[in-house]
Amino acid sequence: DWPGEVGVFSYEKAMRLVQHIGADTLVGSITTDYVDQLVDELRHGGLKNQRRPIRCGPQSNSTIGKYLSALKVMLKRAQRRRVIRELPIFPEPRSLRASERNVFTPRWEWMDAQVKYLSDRPDVADLIRFLADTGCRLSEAFELTWDRIDLTAKVPHVTFTNCKGHRPRKVPIGRDDFSMFHGRSAIKALEQRLKVRNANGFNTQGPFFHVGRSEGTARAKAFRYQFNCGKHAVCDEYGLDAVTRKQWRPHSIRKARITYLLCNNVSTWAVKNLVGHRSASTTYAHYADVAALEETMMTEELCE
Repeated sequence: DWPGEVGVFSYEKAMRLVQHIGADTLVGSITTDYVDQLVDELRHGGLKNQRRPIRCGPQSNSTIGKYLSALKVMLKRAQRRRVIRELPIFPEPRSLRASERNVFTPRWEWMDAQVKYLSDRPDVADLIRFLADTGCRLSEAFELTWDRIDLTAKVPHVTFTNCKGHRPRKVPIGRDDFSMFHGRSAIKALEQRLKVRNANGFNTQGPFFHVGRSEGTARAKAFRYQFNCGKHAVCDEYGLDAVTRKQWRPHSIRKARITYLLCNNVSTWAVKNLVGHRSASTTYAHYADVAALEETMMTEELCE
């Protein structure tokens, strides 16, 4: 009898949480200490499934908050039925978000070496170039369709419609001064995908619809596999540590793009609109590499 106003998504989280803690766990045993232990398990060990012996990866703080919300719904219903007297103390959402600031940004030469290493997979390399020059999310690139791309306009642009938070936006592409790889790499990536589509004689839904995809493999999983192959090769070449290997993800390209624009004196408000954030504080506090920005400001002061 899951409450309909809570939503199906929370119900799925609740079911996965029940599988993790075990269906035979007594509701009265879920105390404040138990909740703290559960948060630590989710943060470091991921979710445990009773039906399968495998674990998924460590959960982000925002995902942990969703699991705790689902748990709170279950405990409140138990309280109303007088199964338990009082609810345990749940951690504040602010305390969960406080430790989630990961603004690691890969250097341009690392991404360039990664793209060169993936020269045998031009579809993956083109997608990395496109992500670096638009700052879009990986899911937005996958769901981009050809009718949302205009390369013949005076200012070529792409329009992202299936966006997080339902905030569609138009992103100009092709400006050399704002290109991380230079040479209009975003346009070249799209043109290359268009040539592949025409040469193969099939009509794909979008330029990156089949990127990294093999039979029976999801797009995101296949792309991340190829992405990690190039990443580990670059880390071996440059002698990068294990922390860098862990923090360097496809989403890091988005952070590198935001930092690159801010370092080139693009206003935070303009960057916020380009990447689709709700507020400029999110853009600056959670995505920008502050150390790189301070270094840029010091360099400009010395030049003056």
